[in-house]
Amino acid sequence: MLWPLGGVLPSENEEEEENQDDDEENGDDGEENGDDEESQNNNDDNDDNDDNNQENNEGGNDQPFTLQPGINSDGLQYLWSFSECQGDSTAEMISHKTSLALSGGGEWMVGRWGCGRRISYNGAENFQVNLTPALSGSNFSFAFQYKGDDDYSHPYFVFRNTAENISLRFEIFATMFSFSGFPGLDGRYNANGYMDKAWHQGVLVWNAAGGYWAIYIDGQEMFFQNFSGLGPDFDNLQIGAYAGVIVLDEVSLWNRALSQEEIIALANAHQPFNPQVSREAPPNLTLLHSWNFNEASGHIAHDSVGNINWDLPAGALVYDGLDGKALSFPPIGSVYNLEIPAINTNNFSASWWWQNNAVLPYSGRLHLDFNQGEEKLTSLALDNWQQRLWTERNGEFFQEGHEFLPGDNLWHHLALVYDDYRYRWQLFVDGQLKIDLESLPLPTGAKIDNLSFRSSVNDYKIDNFKLWQGSLSADKVEEEYSTLP
Repeated sequence: MLWPLGGVLPSENEEEEENQDDDEENGDDGEENGDDEESQNNNDDNDDNDDNNQENNEGGNDQPFTLQPGINSDGLQYLWSFSECQGDSTAEMISHKTSLALSGGGEWMVGRWGCGRRISYNGAENFQVNLTPALSGSNFSFAFQYKGDDDYSHPYFVFRNTAENISLRFEIFATMFSFSGFPGLDGRYNANGYMDKAWHQGVLVWNAAGGYWAIYIDGQEMFFQNFSGLGPDFDNLQIGAYAGVIVLDEVSLWNRALSQEEIIALANAHQPFNPQVSREAPPNLTLLHSWNFNEASGHIAHDSVGNINWDLPAGALVYDGLDGKALSFPPIGSVYNLEIPAINTNNFSASWWWQNNAVLPYSGRLHLDFNQGEEKLTSLALDNWQQRLWTERNGEFFQEGHEFLPGDNLWHHLALVYDDYRYRWQLFVDGQLKIDLESLPLPTGAKIDNLSFRSSVNDYKIDNFKLWQGSLSADKVEEEYSTLP
């Protein structure tokens, strides 16, 4: 709802009558237009993201990685981009170029770009910082990326002058906003807060010199209020949640008032602010190890690429593989360990062929662990009924049904892909992408130096196991699937 200029609020009765008149006048057409406009905005956003993804993925991940170009904004004074993804501190990127302790609790989550900060209704989970230098009570702007998990998500934002105990507070609900301390508005007012599990950009402009303050969501003006006078300087910012869960990213402050044209341009750019934390380009896709298990005799599986011989128990190599022999896993408790030269966890992939060897409708269950020493970094468990991925940072974060893996006794090609730069895990079955999920990155500096294969419930076989440094592209996975031994 846009309030009239001049700072005079309608009475409650006038407000109700105005809302009723608007509802009667707009009727269903207003709802349809709103839905169409929101759908168009979402489609435009998706088109932009698709263009970016196509550009970044052109030629597969063998090509040099290009970071988002980012936005240079005049007068940007504070920026928290939460790029650390771990620990109890985060670096303010402009005024304080050292890591500052995070006040309150909260958890790391995947953000709009890179990592973000999760804040829930738990009173200990909040983001609070002292601002030195303080924000001017004459002019300042505040921008933030946020994602609400559901209709119950209810974040609050507070600017304080701690010496004079003066504050500005606004809260965002799914269907309303609340204001306290703002001239001209006090209480709750109907408006869409977009708690819809999608990312949105919020902007507050405080322009005492120009005689107004305003709030925008995704470049759209939600509230505009004229007032006269100056506010105090604000030396503290707190962001929390009274209900539900929100994720924050790109918390930004200026000591000037952004224009409406700038705000619209920022919303349409779909880019983070500069400066950004730079990283080395991800490694080119390189096949490190390959075992086809087609040894004529004995129990040593030879690595045709990395020359790592795999000493297996007697009887582990059996005929009836995809092409010749395969590696067989008897039911329940079989464990085959493999030590390898340490590889980085920034980007890696594994591919193999898998066959259920149990009598249907039963299924063998594969457990594949990627370890550093005795520490398990990632574990994939799968059979015809469930596929589960566990990581040290996320715990178990997907569990899917048998529709992702056919319930039969045929050979199927599987590929597990980890892209640390895009915070993605992908699972391909027979060349088709079945699962594509975001997750926090594995611990910085972690390296994989051994693998562990286990079985449970019933038996299965694998063949042509390959380990890659780098992220397999969809085209490369399809090529691996289509090129039979």
